[in-house]
Parts: sequence; C-alpha cells; structure tokens
Amino acid sequence: LNILNNGDNSYSEIQQQRQVQLVIIFLVVGFLANLIFAVINYFYGFVLIAYSQFLFSAIILLSLIHFRIKNCYNITSNTVLIIMFFMHLSLTLMGGISNTGLYWVHIFPLAAFFLKGKRVGFIWISVLFLMMSTILLLHLLHILTLPYDTEMLSILLVSYTFTTLFVHHYEDARSSYQIQTNRS
Repeated sequence: LNILNNGDNSYSEIQQQRQVQLVIIFLVVGFLANLIFAVINYFYGFVLIAYSQFLFSAIILLSLIHFRIKNCYNITSNTVLIIMFFMHLSLTLMGGISNTGLYWVHIFPLAAFFLKGKRVGFIWISVLFLMMSTILLLHLLHILTLPYDTEMLSILLVSYTFTTLFVHHYEDARSSYQIQTNRS
C-alpha cells in the first residue's frame, strides 16, 4: 500500500479511499478468521492456540477501531503483521488441527506485501523465513520436537520462498502498472 505506507501523494483521492477500504476489509476478515478458528481450536482441544487466537482477534478489533478513529496506518499494519508472525510460529511449533497449521504460512507474504509494500514487506517475510529455518535447524539437531517431519518443513520453506518470489513479482508488475496509470 504505497499510499498509506509511503505517503505517496501521486494517487487520486478515489484510489486512496479504495486502499483504506481494502485495509478495513483485510482487518475484518482477519478478525473473523481468528475468531472462528479460535472456537474451532478450542473444541479440538488446542486450548493454547485458541486463547492466543481469541487474544489476537481482540487486538485486531482494537486495531480496526484505532485505524478508523486515528487513521494511523503504521501502527495498524505492524500490529497485524506481528500477530500473524506469532500465529504462524505457534502453528509451526504446535501443529494446529490435524497438523494443518503450516498451510497458513503462505498468507504471510501476501499480507506483508499488501500492508507494507515491497521493501518493508520483504523484510517481514525474511524474518519469518529465518525464524522458521531456525526452528527447522533446532528440530534437525533434536533440540526441538515438532509435529511435522523434517521433509515437510523443508518443503514448506521452499514453497514459502516460491510464493514470496511470485507475489513479489506480481507486486512489481502491479506497481509499474499503477505508476503508468497515474501518469496518464
């Protein structure tokens, strides 16, 4: 979101309003998804993950309210990415329902680029990649026991990398198109 994140004034007021609407939709969907999965995880017996998701839902809701009142984009986007970061780490460590927690990690590059743009988003994505690589290394050294085997975690890191590269390429193309459109 170049408009909100970088303060780029070359965008029209209509484009800025659309970006704000997208952020609000993103927050509402994130709130509802966390709340729904908190209930599901609770009934499946993953109480720690469920309580975390209830807490994350509340924080996202407060971020949404704060964004609507103060229009402070950086606090909102950082809060959402911090929540997603810790949620992905906890799902990697605990597995989640039927050990499907790893499947959700591919949302992170999309959210990071969407909320923070190419440069800062890539930093967020890289930090999560390094944390997950560290977890894999600790698992390989038998320091940490995970619900996944080494092969699955290795493949996850490769697919996460390809997802990141694909989304980064898409963001480049979209950004170039946006610049050309604004010049017209």
